[in-house]
Amino acid sequence: MIKTMITAHSGCEGTPDNSLEYIQCALQMPLEGLEIDVRTDGAGTLVLAHDKMHMGKKPVTLSEAFKYFRDFPQILINCDLKQRDLEIPVHHLACQLGVGKQLVFSGTVDPGTWPLKKLTDVQLFLNVDLIVPYACQILHAPNSLYQGRVLERIHKTFLESHASCLNMNYQFCTDDCMACLNQMEMPFSLWTPDLAPDIIRLLNGKAYNITTRQPRLALDLRRDRNNLISCRSDSGQTTSAKWTTGK
Repeated sequence: MIKTMITAHSGCEGTPDNSLEYIQCALQMPLEGLEIDVRTDGAGTLVLAHDKMHMGKKPVTLSEAFKYFRDFPQILINCDLKQRDLEIPVHHLACQLGVGKQLVFSGTVDPGTWPLKKLTDVQLFLNVDLIVPYACQILHAPNSLYQGRVLERIHKTFLESHASCLNMNYQFCTDDCMACLNQMEMPFSLWTPDLAPDIIRLLNGKAYNITTRQPRLALDLRRDRNNLISCRSDSGQTTSAKWTTGK
């Protein structure tokens, strides 16, 4: 049985984005990962922030955030890098604080310059739009003449980068797209479905990871789906039929 990973999106369950409150909340759930946005502030310090910072509230430093994960070695830390060339300094800080083996990188990671040999213990969730601009829209469009070429380019880069999975917005990932990616043996991570029907569709599509602002809901839906599949398997029923309802 494929177990889709569930990752909490920053600001899950109504907490402030990129806050210690968010991290503390998410770490209380049986999740596989937490996502944080990472960039540098004006002084060059690694901090948690999605956009460029202006005068105002001081952001949480990455050092502060990493310290919370030391007691949760089973939890992956998905660092969504909002600037280029942060891979090495983020990895160095993580190793200093004892969480280096928990790192996942996503965001602005250039597959052409990905320092693979230096970061063998880091998972890469490779954004498809960094491989081919507007790849998500092309894959989403019905009968696009460019889909075949785009998939070939994505597949080649995926293999060369040794990424753990592709990363894309769930809204552009149709059922046909998921079936194609599975057939090509390219695991995929999807962000940010927050409604039950969307999460169920992605679970049925055998997503490698789902990053959501509603992780409690996603965990419940995954549990119910897996229980249903187990019951069907035990009774000798087929497990190919899609599950369409939640709790």
